[in-house]
Amino acid sequence: IDHMKVAAELEAQLKAVRERTAELERDLEGLGELVEEGVLTRKSAKELRAVYEGLSRDEEGSKKRAERELSEAKGEVLSKTLKDFMTVLDSFEMSRQGYPAATLTPK
Repeated sequence: IDHMKVAAELEAQLKAVRERTAELERDLEGLGELVEEGVLTRKSAKELRAVYEGLSRDEEGSKKRAERELSEAKGEVLSKTLKDFMTVLDSFEMSRQGYPAATLTPK
């Protein structure tokens, strides 16, 4: 698994969710104006608000999930990087101490 690629994809998904949430918030703000202009009845606006709020909750759940997955992916990248670094460091230390090259194979 290419953890860097996964992290980049998750960041893109998170950005899309944030943009969609902002769009929903703007739409909610406009409902009052539509009622004032007579385009919507208060009842219709209330029903639409309930739908938008449900969508907003769904978007918030998606945002939290994407943030959690991104954090996990970054942790995996860091863990793999440190593991690879430790392997190189161990090999270096063993070579400094005079161990033969045959014993330097990674596990």
